[in-house]
Amino acid sequence: MDQKKYNLIMASLLHDLGKIVIRACPGKGTHSKAGAEFLEQFISDNPLFLRPVEYHHAHVLKHLNAASDDISYIVYEADNIAASTDRRKNDEDNSTSFNPETALENVFNAFSGNGTNTVFPLTALLQNGKLYYPELKGTIKATSAEYTKLLQELESNFKRCAPDLMNPNEMLQILEAIASFIPSSTATDEAADISLYDHQKLTAAIAACLYDYFNDKGIEDYKTYCFTDKVQQLRAENTYLLASGDLSGIQKFIYTIPSAGALKSLRGRSFYLDILLENIIDELLEHLNLTRANLLYSGGGNFYVLLPNTNTVKELLKDLQEKINKWFLKQWGSGLYLSLGWAECSGDDFRVNDTNRLGVVYKSVRDKISQDKHCRYSIHDLQDLFTADSEINKTQDHSKECSICHNSSLALVDYGDGAQACPLCKSLRDLGECLLKGDVLAVFDAPACDRISVELPGMAKSSFLSVYNLDEVEECCLNATRIYTKNIMYTGSLMATRLWMGDYVTKDKHGKVMDFRELVEMTGGSSESSGIKRLGILRADVDNLGAAFMAGLPLRYNTIGRTAALSRQLSLFFKCYINVLCDGM
Repeated sequence: MDQKKYNLIMASLLHDLGKIVIRACPGKGTHSKAGAEFLEQFISDNPLFLRPVEYHHAHVLKHLNAASDDISYIVYEADNIAASTDRRKNDEDNSTSFNPETALENVFNAFSGNGTNTVFPLTALLQNGKLYYPELKGTIKATSAEYTKLLQELESNFKRCAPDLMNPNEMLQILEAIASFIPSSTATDEAADISLYDHQKLTAAIAACLYDYFNDKGIEDYKTYCFTDKVQQLRAENTYLLASGDLSGIQKFIYTIPSAGALKSLRGRSFYLDILLENIIDELLEHLNLTRANLLYSGGGNFYVLLPNTNTVKELLKDLQEKINKWFLKQWGSGLYLSLGWAECSGDDFRVNDTNRLGVVYKSVRDKISQDKHCRYSIHDLQDLFTADSEINKTQDHSKECSICHNSSLALVDYGDGAQACPLCKSLRDLGECLLKGDVLAVFDAPACDRISVELPGMAKSSFLSVYNLDEVEECCLNATRIYTKNIMYTGSLMATRLWMGDYVTKDKHGKVMDFRELVEMTGGSSESSGIKRLGILRADVDNLGAAFMAGLPLRYNTIGRTAALSRQLSLFFKCYINVLCDGM
């Protein structure tokens, strides 16, 4: 990533940070000025991204004596689109139209049809491992004392590492932890249901897309396109791609397990699909020189990303799909398949309007994915599928096959209890056990020699995932391609993202994780008991979620920011809060 693009993304991620400052310390002036002054004390040697933080509003930007290619103009326009409305001239004043003690409203209120009625306490994300439920509006306030605590957390992170030396993905983790329950806007005449984290993240995604779109078109005059009457023309252009990926074959993949070690296999296979999808997303974003700010949602075997509308991006999406599915064919046959779909869209599609344009864009993407599922493979792939000695079908031993996935094209290893399995099935069972012992997942170009390594597909070649404890990172993960953490806060230059995982388990009196057989024994009571020794399994699913996104929220709430916020809250509940609920807290 070139330095100018880096400065743009970081400035976009930090442009509204001053809102925390002025809410913690009233009287500090405008949030743009206060944010720049706050950041200045931590900057190492790159003050260039401070200017867009200070000059991202029209009434000050018009006095900026800067070149027409100054990134401040892109941040200004990206901020406007992310807010889905033109920026107010006096957004940071102390007029009665703004209430700094406004708490973050629950984004799910928009579905109720009864208006806003619940809000969240102002706190860090999962502070002390506690789950904070929304409360009735009017019962709690966001006080300056609580803002001060969050500001101190921010200062602590910036003292550890200067903001201008951070990886953008690392900054995203910090902002998610601190700003997830901070309202972006405290205007009294509109819903305050978008967090500061979600708003700044979306601003960075839009800004990066604009930058790449301008570069592709040979446009260097950002001021004309973002800060004059020509901005209306820009907003009407299909500047963006809303792209989505969907994994087919998930249920069969997860439940293709033996009875022995079933719990480990279930855990390993379920999590593997999550990490598989996240790694595919990161492969795509890194090849496009984008960050995880451009990821709108991932979970349940699908994802949405916001990308610049260029031919380069479209060709890369096609290349990604082809390479991933070739890897799937080799490893799993036709059991797993990645469908990709995308639709061109404009800035006007993201903004509040009376025709549900955003819902139409989502529907177009889903329709294309459905079409792709009905015509999966190219003619070359089909030839390989029906050729006995192709790379896909070539057998290692005609008399043996994996006892788990029944693939005979791979060499087999000892699975235990006399069974033989392919290396990937074996590694997935072992992964299910390792996940309960380590908090860090590192991706390498080659398999680790001292622990379990699970193969992942990539754009150029396969990579390998291994699990580590947090205290091993500095010593063992220096050569990693990227690092994921599980349910913990960690920052560093290789950080991709924090993955939430429902990993609550039952342990015996010696601290050993109990398997299904032991849990079944408990259900029957003592060995002399006549009770039935069986387990009940609860599966939960959200019906019509895809339809909700295609139909859109009520028109006055229907923005890309809210759909992203809704998605994140759903993912947070099913992957993170579920641990707290199971633990009875």
